[in-house]
Amino acid sequence: VLPVILITGCILYLISALILRLEYTRAMVQMLQQQSFTFLLSQRNEIGVTDSATMQILAENIKNSADPEFKAFMASIIAEIGGRDSLPILIDMVNDAEDDYRRDLVEVIYHTDIRTEEMRLLYEELLRDSDPRIREYAVTGLGRVIGVDSLDYLTLIQPLLGDDVL
Repeated sequence: VLPVILITGCILYLISALILRLEYTRAMVQMLQQQSFTFLLSQRNEIGVTDSATMQILAENIKNSADPEFKAFMASIIAEIGGRDSLPILIDMVNDAEDDYRRDLVEVIYHTDIRTEEMRLLYEELLRDSDPRIREYAVTGLGRVIGVDSLDYLTLIQPLLGDDVL
């Protein structure tokens, strides 16, 4: 009798977890459609769930917007709620962006303080950017990812040592 009760409890728990996740996703989509994003920032630590569908909806909102300030705000929300999971979306956004918006996106990514191989590769690419502010973020970010005492770091930034703008 006890095993049946335990198995039934486990099954009910799994069903309730599935229902809660589906309801959470539905509520997030509804909020995104209403463009109510403040809930995401205030609840991210308590919820502890990053839904890929939610991340994609946020990314679509950015693509559909013409306002660079809104786009930068949405990118910061994606970074806040997604953490490491948001990195592929944010890197794609940086690669597609131009001018001030690109600089804003690089700043958002820089402030995530994510230290992965993907970040290293992005920072290495950004070292060659024409915008000196982006290069500055790349130099500092690369130092955080691989360490400022690393020979790799010194080799990568060596061509920029004569850069008067940095």
